[in-house]
Amino acid sequence: MAFWRKPADFARDKAGKDDDGDREAPEGKARLMEADEAFAGDEQLDMKKAKREVARRPRPAQSISYVREFAHGPRANRKPNDRVDFTETLYWSAAIPTGPNGEATVRFHLADSVTSFKAIAGGYSADGAIGAGEASLESVQPFYLEPKLPLEVSAGDRVQVPLALVNGTSAPLGAARVNVTTGKLLQHGDLGPVSLRAGDRVRQLVALDVGQGSGAQKVAFEGSAGNYTDRVERTISVKPSGFPFEVAFGGMLAPQKPVLHKVTIPEGVAPGSVEFQAAVFPTPLANMTQALSRLIQEPSGCFEQTSSTTYPMTMAQQYSSPTRADQK
Repeated sequence: MAFWRKPADFARDKAGKDDDGDREAPEGKARLMEADEAFAGDEQLDMKKAKREVARRPRPAQSISYVREFAHGPRANRKPNDRVDFTETLYWSAAIPTGPNGEATVRFHLADSVTSFKAIAGGYSADGAIGAGEASLESVQPFYLEPKLPLEVSAGDRVQVPLALVNGTSAPLGAARVNVTTGKLLQHGDLGPVSLRAGDRVRQLVALDVGQGSGAQKVAFEGSAGNYTDRVERTISVKPSGFPFEVAFGGMLAPQKPVLHKVTIPEGVAPGSVEFQAAVFPTPLANMTQALSRLIQEPSGCFEQTSSTTYPMTMAQQYSSPTRADQK
């Protein structure tokens, strides 16, 4: 339970006793009378006026606080109509101070996406009032391509990729042509010319055949219509077919004592799916740090799945944080 006491009460506690603490001292009585007289006027104020009075009193300088902020920046060496950056979050800040008029200015760069971005802001005033607002920001081009690619495919898959050709102008652009280039593990079909009228949006299907192997593969779409061009580049992760399995070994290295392990590759392994990694740790702490890094991942899914990844990450962060000498 919280309680409030006027300054005279504290003065009485401190000044109403002598050094021995068992009787009032003359100088203590004088200080007590001064405190009572100084606070007599404040006692006549009601609670609302007292709060306003406290709010107007000068406050000590606040310590510096650091607020995390993310602002999407420009891409280095960006070429016109070359779109490879599709960042979804352009700006985020935990706290943005406003000016006397209640307005604030933030700066960030757009990504290469041709889409609508939503800005959401919430705030509060000095007297406790709260509010929120939303706004939309459009990123447009007169002519652009819009492919819908999966993030991951398996070796041997055949994918029909939807590709939209969009005329964002009020005039016809005539025949639009698209050229597709892919990585060595992907084979693609051809697209013929497409006629685009004013404000038209035409959907085509591009066939992608995935070969045997694994790794990241780039897919680029280059289109032209009238005086406009556009280029979109995406990356697809190719995984080997079948079910993955791992074999791990460990040991302790010493001078003139190598560690040998024999690995038997079973029959029927998918071609191009075998990977090998080796790590040497100079200390047990380095080994533990590497193991903790395996816990770091982006939370996703339902509440149970998110919780099962969040709590281990919290533990990993605590162990990875630098410790101080005065901590026990």
